[in-house]
Amino acid sequence: MSRLIEMEWPELKTKVVATLADDKNPKLCDVLWKNLPIESIQSHAGCSGQMMYAFHDIVNFTKPEHVEDHTAPKYWGKVPWPVGVIRFDTQGFQNIMVMWGKRTEPGRLAAVGFVRESDLGKLRQVGEKVLEGMFTGQYYKVMIKKKE
Repeated sequence: MSRLIEMEWPELKTKVVATLADDKNPKLCDVLWKNLPIESIQSHAGCSGQMMYAFHDIVNFTKPEHVEDHTAPKYWGKVPWPVGVIRFDTQGFQNIMVMWGKRTEPGRLAAVGFVRESDLGKLRQVGEKVLEGMFTGQYYKVMIKKKE
């Protein structure tokens, strides 16, 4: 049975559901699952493309089992990370990241989840609001929890 998480932005009255990537990174997914719920302020990347992130205080030294490396020059400006992919970092930046559009900056990805396809339109709307908020000073709370 797939484990589901829900990301909610109360001020925007929007929720999306994602399936954990237990087939790719089960140990890292376990760390996320055991530390839910997470409440934070939703931030937006300044130069990496259409990517939102939220900081957390979880420190864990579990290494991902599956990492996609898109750092080669052929990926510069056209990184093939799928819209809706979720990344969870516990060893440096301490954030949970979700792609709502294209990523332009090369990097490595250890996926822990994927927003369901039917929610990608809602995710895009949230991403656009959060990006706009970077310039207007409007911030939004994000709550990440187990889907009941």
